[in-house]
Amino acid sequence: DWAKIKGLTYHMPPWEVVKTVNSKAFSFQQIAPLPHAQLITTLEELERWLTTTEGPRVLKNCFGLSGQGHLFLPATPEKIKAFAQREFRTARPIIAEPWVDRKFDFSTQWIIHRDKSITYEGGAILVSDEKGRYQGNKVGSEEKIFGPFFHQLQSQKQTALHTLMHMSSLGYFGNVGFDAMIWGSNVLHPIVEINARKTMGWVALQIRKR
Repeated sequence: DWAKIKGLTYHMPPWEVVKTVNSKAFSFQQIAPLPHAQLITTLEELERWLTTTEGPRVLKNCFGLSGQGHLFLPATPEKIKAFAQREFRTARPIIAEPWVDRKFDFSTQWIIHRDKSITYEGGAILVSDEKGRYQGNKVGSEEKIFGPFFHQLQSQKQTALHTLMHMSSLGYFGNVGFDAMIWGSNVLHPIVEINARKTMGWVALQIRKR
């Protein structure tokens, strides 16, 4: 709409493709999930999951940003039901996951070009609070800022590239940011979520270039 008002040419992928690849349900399906994590589509499935799992857990909606759209458990039955039904009414699942001990949060930034070529823009450390809500980014020499986790950055890039090729085959082009984390005994979870847009990590990398 802004481009139309300004008389500019703006190319974008089909809107349904944009919605698909930005959904946390899509991210969830790209890699092996966290232990006991599940996509939930009904209240009955949610009840079973709640009774067969324990410990700190979180429910996520499909389109929450920067750690918003989370319901941390335990919570009252009324809050859980209201959270789930808001999503189920729109025919969207919720993501049910354990809340793990995160050691290191980071992102990788990419561009899928209209000719389907893919460019790596760089990696950034994600600064977040104890609830996983975004606070900022740190960028610099990857070997320096990633330190002992540099080899896991390389592993994450390989996983991300496979997913980027899948996104391209669906018709998506443009900026993509992958959020990733290292948790527990330094286990890599290479895709926490996919942000198919320009992100603040991308902005930080551009500022560094300048």
